[in-house]
Amino acid sequence: MSPANDKAEVYARALHGIAEANHCIEAVSADLGHLVDFIRKTPSVRQFLASNDVTAPGKQNALAELLGGQLHPLLVPFTLLLAAAGDIDLLVPLATAFAATTAGDSQIEVGEIHSAVALSPERLAAIEAEVARMLNHPVRLQPHIMNNILGGIRVKIGDTVIDGTVDTQLEEARRHLLE
Repeated sequence: MSPANDKAEVYARALHGIAEANHCIEAVSADLGHLVDFIRKTPSVRQFLASNDVTAPGKQNALAELLGGQLHPLLVPFTLLLAAAGDIDLLVPLATAFAATTAGDSQIEVGEIHSAVALSPERLAAIEAEVARMLNHPVRLQPHIMNNILGGIRVKIGDTVIDGTVDTQLEEARRHLLE
């Protein structure tokens, strides 16, 4: 893979993460497609963006005016970031990589993980890997901190609940003692 495609892939993953965190992957994906189509079909915009005679801030200002209110609110600043970094020419490979990333989402089951404290990215990744192994398919867990949990974690994916909280363990111990 070329360095430009590697960079486009990094941008695509970043945009995907932002869109996922804001629950708007589909909207961003659709508008990204519209933006690429618009640039492809408008030679004057393509020439303007490719021109070495226009500064990055000039491209940013023009894009902000042109795109403001036309695209998803997360996509406009992201596009301006590309222009500022001098990477607006990566928009097409970025859109392709974003589409591939989004297509992979349909194979990943999304669930929730509840814990008493924030989980480190490494710990979350390890739990995702273990749950994926248990369920025999890839998973992505959205972390939630719950004040009513003493410790441990509770994972919920679809109808499956994996409860490893201290609360549940104490309740099981109490029940066992009463028997």
